[in-house]
Amino acid sequence: MSTAAPLQPRVDRRAPKRRSVASALAVSLVVAGLGVLDLVAATPAPAAPTGSPVTAAVDADDPSHHWRLGESADGPEAVAGADRAGASDLVVPASAVRGVPGASADGDAATAFAGGGAVVGEGSEREGGPQSFSLEVWLRTTDPGGGKILGFEDERSGESRHYDRHLWMGDDGRVSFGVYDGRTSVVRSAGGLDDGDWHHLVATYRGSVMRLFVDGEMVGERDGVTRAQPFAGFWRVGDGRLDGWPSPPAATAFTGDLDEVAVYDAPLSPERVAAHRAAVTDRPQALRPPAPPAPPGQGAVVRPTDFGSYRPDASTTGSYGRLTPHAGDLTITTPGQVVEGLDVSGVLRIKADGVTVRRTTVRGGDRGPEYRGAILMALEGDQRGAVIEDVTVRPSHPVVGMNAVQVSSATVRRADISRATDGILVYGDDVTLVGNYVHHLVHYPRDPSQRDGSHDDAVQVEGGSRTSIVGNSLSSGHNAGIQVTQNHARVRDLLIDRNHLGGGYLTVNTSEKGKGPYSGFRMTDNRFAGDERNGDGVQAAITGPTRDAATIRGNVVATTGKSIRVVDADS
Repeated sequence: MSTAAPLQPRVDRRAPKRRSVASALAVSLVVAGLGVLDLVAATPAPAAPTGSPVTAAVDADDPSHHWRLGESADGPEAVAGADRAGASDLVVPASAVRGVPGASADGDAATAFAGGGAVVGEGSEREGGPQSFSLEVWLRTTDPGGGKILGFEDERSGESRHYDRHLWMGDDGRVSFGVYDGRTSVVRSAGGLDDGDWHHLVATYRGSVMRLFVDGEMVGERDGVTRAQPFAGFWRVGDGRLDGWPSPPAATAFTGDLDEVAVYDAPLSPERVAAHRAAVTDRPQALRPPAPPAPPGQGAVVRPTDFGSYRPDASTTGSYGRLTPHAGDLTITTPGQVVEGLDVSGVLRIKADGVTVRRTTVRGGDRGPEYRGAILMALEGDQRGAVIEDVTVRPSHPVVGMNAVQVSSATVRRADISRATDGILVYGDDVTLVGNYVHHLVHYPRDPSQRDGSHDDAVQVEGGSRTSIVGNSLSSGHNAGIQVTQNHARVRDLLIDRNHLGGGYLTVNTSEKGKGPYSGFRMTDNRFAGDERNGDGVQAAITGPTRDAATIRGNVVATTGKSIRVVDADS
């Protein structure tokens, strides 16, 4: 988008490639002025060479770029994603995980992106933005945050002035294909592509026609698009600008697995799209394992209870099955009541003893920018003994003061929590948090209550005795993964055990707030992601003064096994 830059000729540093019979015929038809799209669709592809059926299918259509993304990491620094077809090797960020199981059955791996995309290396040349092209990618994700998958920009990294020819996923799991001809023209898929399965995406443009294919089928078409924006630039994978495009994701960086990314200088026909998909056979098991059959009228799913022995994710947390919509807020005042299988559009409050909320989604409603508080609360009045399990807490209209869960005297297990400022806040005694997945929280640079922006934490313990935080996956808090303060009351007998922790200026950050040292503080056998902003992941935890005689042992950086350095807060 934005003002078009002068078109620069594409510099091709590759050796001349063998053109297929099909592509040569396509050129002659263009010169003849015939209906190239339909005729190319009917043109048979050449016989596939021996080797991988995936590379054979891609090579048959003469790609300008093909990044298999199957390399293994060769060190802590950024590593390259080789371009099989061109001269634009990708620089894959060190935050990406290389060598994850790929989409194809030929043994080639994929790359898991987590908050940072790949850009072309310094040696790559600018190329002219094509007016006829196809984009192809395999993706797999369970992340609700969406992100940019593939696009063309005038800068190889950082903020671009011009950006067009995009594929991106929205927060609703829909994939969009966009082309800019002075206005934004978009073709969108149906939702649900963030379900943990591998999905094949192809976007094509030529003349005036945009098409989007998902899993071999055309799901959208748009005519009347006069051209793509003419500028010279680079292809970027997994991140980039989307300002001004409709329904952009909350974060542009894509989180999930990408495989077999390719760009072509001509549109793939429907037949060739189907052939490319068919070349990937016997796909590996999805991230989300299929649920066992449910009894009639129920949504039974077997969920793990061996907390601490696995890393929670979207497949082991959150609501499931058919949910009944509940409009507006819901307040529970009947002791012992069981609430199950609801989709609550507003705020859910528990104000009675022994209440269970199970298999339910809470969205919080549109509270406005002045809202302060959580959207699922079990801490008001004399409430004790609440059980909150297999819930999804995801604000539909997040604002700076909107948190996800606030509890006292409650058990929260297998909750999927995202898009809030704080994930879980603990205010009182006897709280157990086990097997939860807190991720993709929202940071606000401006917060009326903080001078330096929102202090979002995956878990914050405000006070209380006998709190256990065991076997959770806690990440993306801008301030901390776990923040322990004594804002509300003294902290006693706090256990932080066998969690997977990441994010934050300091991933575990504690403060006495003038109320004296903690007693009974234990932090054992936790795994740290090593993505802390304060350094290399070694100084990942800070606890109170060493005179507290806290028990801290077995905490390591997950990728290296290096022991966590504990810093004395008084030093």
